[in-house]
Amino acid sequence: MIGMGDGGPNTSPPNWFWRPGTSSGGVTWSSDPNLRVDNANDAARGSDQWGYRRAALYPYAPNTDMVHCPADLRWRLSGNDIAYRSFAGAGGLSDFKKTTDLKHPADRFLWIEENDVRTVSATVVKTSYIFGENLGTWSLISGTPDPPVFQAVKDAGWRDAPAAFHGNSCTLSWADGHATPKRWLSNYTIQFANNPTAGRAGAFTKDGLWQNDLLYIANAYAFYKDDNANWP
Repeated sequence: MIGMGDGGPNTSPPNWFWRPGTSSGGVTWSSDPNLRVDNANDAARGSDQWGYRRAALYPYAPNTDMVHCPADLRWRLSGNDIAYRSFAGAGGLSDFKKTTDLKHPADRFLWIEENDVRTVSATVVKTSYIFGENLGTWSLISGTPDPPVFQAVKDAGWRDAPAAFHGNSCTLSWADGHATPKRWLSNYTIQFANNPTAGRAGAFTKDGLWQNDLLYIANAYAFYKDDNANWP
């Protein structure tokens, strides 16, 4: 299995994406030295495509458009919210090295559309751009396994924000190869997905359906024993 983060090709296992930009954790990220752009939007697109070409998933899916969902319009924004990469790998899979480590593949998602509002700086043609990116993996506050089923999870919580690029829906790609949309039921989830910063600041009021959305994702998240659960 490839790594789900964005630490570059020298990690173990090699990550699916190499995020251009700054240095972190001893890994130096950079941008395509031959890229010529006129604005931050093109810088985000070109840098993300370059990073994907240099990482582990590209030999199996050699199409740089893979990193972007056409319904994700953030890369056409201005300011620090520009982002071209639409997807993130499930953080719960970061400790797995081979597919046989993963149980119940039809019930565990590998990829999720994410709206991460953190920013990354990248220097392209000696010009510095700052834009929003989906950094690292997509992670969930896993909560506590609820016996005797050990699948329904209580006390779970949002850590990273999912996206709502398709109306009020988010697309998930599962470990057995199928993909499905998840239509959010809660107005709170929809608002949080569209504006995670405001959601964390308490600007949105949780309604009675937000936990339904959360538990759907929690039950499909590949927990690891270090996340207070014992099953992958």
